[in-house]
Formats: sequence, structure tokens, C-alpha cells
Amino acid sequence: MGFLFGFYNLARDIWIPLANDGHAKSQANLAWMYQTGKGVDKDLKLAYEWYLQAALQNHNIAQNNLGVMYEQGWGVRQNNRRAVYWYREAASSGYSYGQFNLGKMLLDGIGTEKNPKEAAYWLGLAAVQGVDEAKGLLINKAKWGAEQQHSNVAELKVIAPTPKQHQLKEVLRENWILTQPATAFTLQLLSSKDENVVAQYLADPHMPDPSAYFKSMVLGEAWYAVIYGVFPTFEEAQKYMRLLPPGITRYKPWIRKFADVHGAIQNPVE
Repeated sequence: MGFLFGFYNLARDIWIPLANDGHAKSQANLAWMYQTGKGVDKDLKLAYEWYLQAALQNHNIAQNNLGVMYEQGWGVRQNNRRAVYWYREAASSGYSYGQFNLGKMLLDGIGTEKNPKEAAYWLGLAAVQGVDEAKGLLINKAKWGAEQQHSNVAELKVIAPTPKQHQLKEVLRENWILTQPATAFTLQLLSSKDENVVAQYLADPHMPDPSAYFKSMVLGEAWYAVIYGVFPTFEEAQKYMRLLPPGITRYKPWIRKFADVHGAIQNPVE
């Protein structure tokens, strides 16, 4: 309450011990104070460090703000690729400004491959949540060029949902994923630092085939992500995402290009 009424010193004294104990929201709040100089001396390096600790605990506002720090080079060396990574983490959790920032990066091809269709997807989600800047970008047709058509994409066969009668005898992994066309799309269903969580998720009898999971390294930590399906277009991926069983969608799946997945496997974020 002290923070809401401008008693920043009081808020700081409450948040510091909580942040040191690992409380993600307090870490994010403390980071904001160091970023803005409210109640503390402005220190962008400390802001970055506290945002990082909160972001690693899946605090979506901290993830988005960490993306801003990387994009702007505030308190850390500027790195658009890392900015996109953290914007995507925030966006996939449903945070509107993470969706907006990711959409901008995809629209302009900054830190990632330019992808107007995926940009429209994330900007649309942000606009629905009331982000006026996202609405402005969607209305500004001058920003939207025709996406290049790849002949091999049109020839791809959709690998669509099939009822799963039994647990996979062989869980598909990186080798299968890397053989999929980089121009195709897939659905990321889950991301976790705990491989056991992934194994339990894949054992769900409602899990459709073909599902797979892969390991990537982010800032020295192993992360495991579950993906499902191979789709030639973004629209096909959207269509089948709506057909997934409710229990499978509890972690808010999002559409991802295989080129991006290949990069996550082969190029760790350091």
C-alpha cells in the first residue's frame, strides 16, 4: 500500500528482504524501483539483475521488462535476440505488452526472422487486451508487406491430430525435430526446467501424435519444451490449436516456426 501512495522508502524496506528470499513479485517491484529511481538511486544494472531473477521464476512482467532492457541496452549489453526470447516468454504466458513487443520484433524482423503473419497473431492478442499501440500497428497497412511464398511450404503435408490409444513407445526428440522443414510451424505446448514434468505431460492419454520434446540451454540452465504437429502455414497451426483437448492446452500453447525451434536446439541463449 505504501508504494501506491508514493511511500517508496517504505515499499523498498518491505520488498528488499522478500526479494532476497526469492519472492518473484518483490524482485520485479524492486527492479522497477532501480529502473526508475523511485525510492532508490537509479541503477540500471541492479534493475537488470532483479528482473532476471524474477523472470527466471516465470514472472511475466519481469520477462517483458527484461526484454526491454536487452532491446535498449539498459544495464546490459544490447542483444535483440535475447530481447525476443524474453518477449516470447512473456507473450506466451498471456502478458499483453509481451505480446505487443514480440509482435513488433516479428513485424520488423529485429532479433528474429521477419514474419508478418505471426506478428499479426501476437499483435491481435495484445489489441484484444487493450494495447492501443498494437491496434495502431494492425491498422497501419503500410507496415504489412506480402509475405514471401515458399514453394516447399505449399507442398508440405499437415500432420494433424490423431487419437492416442496408448503411451508413446518412443518419445520423439531433437533428431526428429531437426528433420522437419524450417519453414513449417508447430505448437509449443509446455516449457519447464523439470524434465519429469515433461514426461508426465507426454504420458497424458489425450496427448495427440506426433508430439515431441527438446532440450535447450538458456543462460546456462536446461529447459525442456513440448511441441506438437507439423503445419505448412501459420493458419493451419491456428486451426488445429483450437482442436486440442482442454487438458492439453492448460499451459497456453503458442505457435512457433520450426526454424525458431531448430535455433533453440542448436544455438543456446548465453
